Amino acid sequence: MNSLFFTFTLILSAYDLREHRLPNGWVLSLLALAVLKDPTQATAAAGGLGLMGIIYLISNGRLGLGDVKLFCALSAYVGWGEIGPVFARGFFLAAGFSLLWIIKNGIDRDAVIPFGPFLCLASLFSL
Repeated sequence: MNSLFFTFTLILSAYDLREHRLPNGWVLSLLALAVLKDPTQATAAAGGLGLMGIIYLISNGRLGLGDVKLFCALSAYVGWGEIGPVFARGFFLAAGFSLLWIIKNGIDRDAVIPFGPFLCLASLFSL
């Protein structure tokens, strides 16, 4: 199952980097994989959805709904015990990349950095 999870996260990351969106079909397939892996962890999806939903509401439009749905699916796969660590790692990875981006390219308030790849990478540390 983990190799399939890795494949899904790789595809979703590449798509987000290229298109700046996360297709619902792939995200829902990842959620289905998580439920197949361990149906008892499906409730973790609600936890992930709630946590990222709050961030979405306070992000002032800077976080996409695709990221919220992706985190929901990732949460279901990694389980309750890893929701917080995946969330924190994802944000720290994105912040580190953003800092390097600013050092290299200067501040560009219109720059869009997809968050999905950082969430996917963060979740891989929990396997």
